Amino acid sequence: MRILTLALIPLVGCLPGKAGDDTAVDTSDTEVQDDDTGPVDTGEPLGGFLEGTATTEDGAPLVGARVSLCATVCRTSDTDAAGGYRFEGIEGLSYALDVIPAEEGLATVLVILTTTHEEERSLDFLVPALSTAQDIPQNATELELTSGMFVSLGFDVLDMGFSSATTTAGVQVAEASWPYVEVEGAVKAVWYLSPFDVESVEDAAGEHVPLDFRIANSWGWDAGVTYEAWEASYIGLAWNRVGTVEVSADASELTLTEGDGLTVLSTLILVESTTPGG
Repeated sequence: MRILTLALIPLVGCLPGKAGDDTAVDTSDTEVQDDDTGPVDTGEPLGGFLEGTATTEDGAPLVGARVSLCATVCRTSDTDAAGGYRFEGIEGLSYALDVIPAEEGLATVLVILTTTHEEERSLDFLVPALSTAQDIPQNATELELTSGMFVSLGFDVLDMGFSSATTTAGVQVAEASWPYVEVEGAVKAVWYLSPFDVESVEDAAGEHVPLDFRIANSWGWDAGVTYEAWEASYIGLAWNRVGTVEVSADASELTLTEGDGLTVLSTLILVESTTPGG
């Protein structure tokens, strides 16, 4: 879970902001420059902005959704009557940007983006409906979270943190609605998984015990084809590489052939690597 800190270090797992919570808010609106003694507040307003709109699958504005822009701390804003959001003052940082709908049954979107100092950027989001919710079993069991996406999970392998969720779901995102993805390569598929930002448990060494998953080959990809799997994470404010999935010999499914598996229920993507040998 996200735990916000005011220290100038990468944010490590923090709970998604919800109406009425105590999410820390970045109120800094002045530019900071470095000199030989360290950062100095110039008193000048920090320029740049990040803005956009969030809509549902039918094109309606997503009203009252909580949008959070997180770096060392989080700034939050609720979407207006047109589904719009806006954050003033952008530093050259990596940010986690999430859209959490107020309405039950809609997916939460999380992306990671890198900005330049005082950048002006617009990012729009289409937020789809999740699949029918299923009860989370006590012990790890393979569940089909949405058509063709199978994940092994249960309360015994999930760190629920502050989440009170008792159900799980997912949605495969239509290509026309794919979010902004900052990973090298060609995106091939995108999913949003729920309960959002719930992580796998940690072992004695403090490492997350990964969740196994497999994907039905509904695209008709050829046997032996491989793709990289990545998950959006607040840990390190990064897209984390899950591993490599390969189409089975009978071309029926994709399974993990390299890497560990999921460590968080979040935005999951498959990417065709553009790196030779990748």
